[in-house]
Amino acid sequence: MLNTVILNGVMPHFEGNYKEGDGNSKSFLSWAVSVKREYKKEDEQYYPDDLINFKAFGPRADFIKKYFNQGDGIILKGRLQRDDDYTTEDGETKKGQLFVLVESVNFVGGANKDSNDTTKNSKPATGGPGSAPKKPGKPSAIRGAAPKRPW
Repeated sequence: MLNTVILNGVMPHFEGNYKEGDGNSKSFLSWAVSVKREYKKEDEQYYPDDLINFKAFGPRADFIKKYFNQGDGIILKGRLQRDDDYTTEDGETKKGQLFVLVESVNFVGGANKDSNDTTKNSKPATGGPGSAPKKPGKPSAIRGAAPKRPW
């Protein structure tokens, strides 16, 4: 069976839990992404949002922490998983939480709104850890186009 989740959303207003890796462990990030529903009730003015939890490890965690802030659009691709069941101090057994384990990350949208912030403008257009750099040459819009023939 195929277990693939693709989320297109916005980073919410709160910070996630981030632990930087060291020589013995990978970086870890646990956060949520706000995803708008495609429908709304007739009496509602706005489309409701769902906060969907995700976890990222290693270079992906570092990449999200470094390049994404509140209100930034993000596309996450990963797989749906559930934490292990656990027992509380009172002896009550609880089900583990569902989350998306991130396998790839991409930016959404065009230019940044705040042109005075030079750190935001240094973001790559797409990709993330492990993505191949673009080859120099013609712009991608015309790359591979056949030359016009005079006949």
